[in-house]
Amino acid sequence: MPGFIYKLQNVLLTSANISNSDSQIARLILQNPQLAHKNVTLNELAKACYTSVSSISRFATNLGYDSFNDMKADFTGIESEYYELQIDNSFLQNHSVKEYKARIIHSFDSMNEIDLKKHATWLAEFIYEYDTIFLFATHITSNLVTILHRAVLATGKYIEFVQDKHSQMLLAEKASPSDAFIIVSLDGTLAMAQEIIIPIIISKAKRILITQNINLKFSDNFDFIIPLGTKSDNFTAKYKLMLFIDYFISVYFEYANAQKNISEHK
Repeated sequence: MPGFIYKLQNVLLTSANISNSDSQIARLILQNPQLAHKNVTLNELAKACYTSVSSISRFATNLGYDSFNDMKADFTGIESEYYELQIDNSFLQNHSVKEYKARIIHSFDSMNEIDLKKHATWLAEFIYEYDTIFLFATHITSNLVTILHRAVLATGKYIEFVQDKHSQMLLAEKASPSDAFIIVSLDGTLAMAQEIIIPIIISKAKRILITQNINLKFSDNFDFIIPLGTKSDNFTAKYKLMLFIDYFISVYFEYANAQKNISEHK
């Protein structure tokens, strides 16, 4: 279940613009993960959140779902999301910090500066010049991609960043040939989500993938793949992505400033 905890977290972080009822529901759902099972009913959730059935239905609508059942499909995946987070952090349970650092450093060895520059330059030019771009990422990856997104927005270039799977599916269904989708998926899971990638492929939209797993299914259907070195331990991938993002931002700022200077002197 990509993104449901993020949605609830976002409700709490933006509580100044969210109704007190929605904030309460989000908090109580997070405090009662045992309710995240396929048989949970609207009445059970309303009771656990000390609110009415209509308030839960309205909460689902406010999160972008068509119905409570649509929201439940994501809600019931909270346990899976927790499990994935534990896997990402499991190395330190049986290894020392020294070993942890060594694995990360070793993973960087497959990322040379020539390839970094080539891929960052290509992406910088593409993002700056292309009109309609959607940026997809979920989970821990999306937290890092937020940094890239903010840097691009700071230059006056607008691209839409979507962090939850439900919204990604809706946008994929509406994709057109003039759109471009940049999918950041460290292990390739998001890139293999058929309900997202197949509509995008059918639409003939431009498709870019950033990943450390270049041999995944559907990889041949991307127009351009930016590899994060060779495949390494899953927990190291986020550090390789952070390196690429930092390098990309440097290249992108340089390119954007150069283009602005050209425009000003025309």
